[in-house]
Amino acid sequence: MEQGRDLAQCLEDRRVALMRGHGCVIAGKSVREVVMASVYLQVNAGLLLDSLGLGEVKYLTQGEVELMTEGQMRPTSQDRAWEYWANRAGRGDI
Repeated sequence: MEQGRDLAQCLEDRRVALMRGHGCVIAGKSVREVVMASVYLQVNAGLLLDSLGLGEVKYLTQGEVELMTEGQMRPTSQDRAWEYWANRAGRGDI
């Protein structure tokens, strides 16, 4: 129980936490949000790793991150992404 409280405190208003020896945990308001965050976590980690090999990385500002997140978390954006991933998984019916 204490570990769960510690994790919730660590997450606060964030979506992802990396746990030593366990991997990551991803939180969201819905299954769709969690799937979307999971897919883009892997994509963005790969982009960051590639970028670090090229030299200094210029990170997005907090305002830029908020604008991107706002656009990606719109229901219409989530619906399109969900439909795409469900079809790729052969489950366009969900």
